[in-house]
Amino acid sequence: NLTSLSLGQDSRCDDETGVKDISPLAGLVGLTTLDLSGHNIESLAPLRALTRIEHLILASNAKLSSLADLAPLSRLKYLVVTDTQVSDLSPLANHKALETLWLSGSMVADLTPVLSITSLAGLYIVATPVDCAAQASNLATLVSRGVDVSSSCDNF
Repeated sequence: NLTSLSLGQDSRCDDETGVKDISPLAGLVGLTTLDLSGHNIESLAPLRALTRIEHLILASNAKLSSLADLAPLSRLKYLVVTDTQVSDLSPLANHKALETLWLSGSMVADLTPVLSITSLAGLYIVATPVDCAAQASNLATLVSRGVDVSSSCDNF
């Protein structure tokens, strides 16, 4: 049974040649690691059934804007959504296993949903629209829990 699949591309795919449709992956329910970086993926719906996924890399999918379809992936430990249009982290609020979250270059501005992720150990939010002053309390809470926060914010 296939447990790891890397279809990632080394560079950002700004043209129309990258993968758009990931529906053929829906039946690969044994996957624990999946790299789909550098494509043109818009919908993650085919991943809903892949509940064994622990490591998911979706970096540089410039058209990706929603993580809603990741809600059922409760085993997710490592998630990369850098350089995407993702802005809402609420689908991750109940991911109790999530340890590392890469959001740099995304559209995320509100970190409130990640406060409920007690397993979080690393958060990377450089080059995001996070308002450092408005999110200072959330950032301080995360740091006080021992989360390694890498951000563009100087003091929080």
